[in-house]
Amino acid sequence: LVLKSANLMRRVVDSLDLHVSYFSKGRILNNELYPPTGATLRFAEPAEAAYGRELRITLQDEQTFVLYRSETDTLLCRFGTPFSYQGALLVLDPAPPIRRGTELIIRIQDPNDVAAYYASALGTEQSGQSNVVTISLRDAVPQKAQDILQTLVQEFNTNSVETKNESDRKTIQFIDERRQYNTQ
Repeated sequence: LVLKSANLMRRVVDSLDLHVSYFSKGRILNNELYPPTGATLRFAEPAEAAYGRELRITLQDEQTFVLYRSETDTLLCRFGTPFSYQGALLVLDPAPPIRRGTELIIRIQDPNDVAAYYASALGTEQSGQSNVVTISLRDAVPQKAQDILQTLVQEFNTNSVETKNESDRKTIQFIDERRQYNTQ
């Protein structure tokens, strides 16, 4: 089924920046923040160097945060200003509301792995003999699952139009080539 293709799901992951997850540190459990609040990752270069990394920060105010490089090594950083972390250059932006002292965990994953995960977690069921397909997805954050499904349908429709346009273009090109061949 095309809806479960890794390529289509990769477009969803890229569109929603799902390869970056944000969590607020709790006493017992860390709660995923979707959509993210406090901070968002704007830039990581080289991107591959950031994959698999987990940043721990504490929000100070609308301009600054503390980055924990280790348990005993911290760095005061400014939002919007590049900083180096474990071989990657990163930029974080503020994402209101910003509550002083809030500790965030930011996980950066390989987008292909995230796409493969969501593609495999996608449930599809055809309704009898009809062309109606029911799609479902479970996630710890229901709003995230809903956004993934909505974006997946949008990307599927866009992909269908692009595929049809490409097919039409190739058909026209073939007809033109045949017409030129026959007129020689």
